[in-house]
Parts: sequence; structure tokens; C-alpha cells
Amino acid sequence: MTNQYKVVAMQGMGIVFLGNFSGMVAGLALSPQEINVPKIIGSSLFGGLVGMAIALTLILKKTKELIDNESD
Repeated sequence: MTNQYKVVAMQGMGIVFLGNFSGMVAGLALSPQEINVPKIIGSSLFGGLVGMAIALTLILKKTKELIDNESD
């Protein structure tokens, strides 16, 4: 069971990283002429928050599944 938690945690970290990276790329794409650092930082943080929200929902869903499976 501990391995399942490790897998879920690794998946969550990957999702956070991908969200952060895609947010940074979106920030770069939104300002191609001049690099606007606050816009890049803001979009990176937004992407990270979206990634964390998705990871948290996946972790909570997986935890609920584990609890439901143990109670049966």
C-alpha cells in the first residue's frame, strides 16, 4: 500500500511540473516581442496552481479508492 502512495505522489509531482512548464511556455508565447518577466512568472505560477489542483484531486480520489477497497 505504501508503494501506491509513492506512485500517486510521483504522478502528482509530474503533473505540477507539467503545469508549471506549460504555464511558462504560455507566458512566453503571450509576449513574443519583449520578454515580460512578471507575465512569465505569473503564468508559471498559474500553471503550477492548476497542476497542483489536478494533482490534489487525483491524490484525494486515489486515497478514497484505497479506503473504499480496504473497507470491503
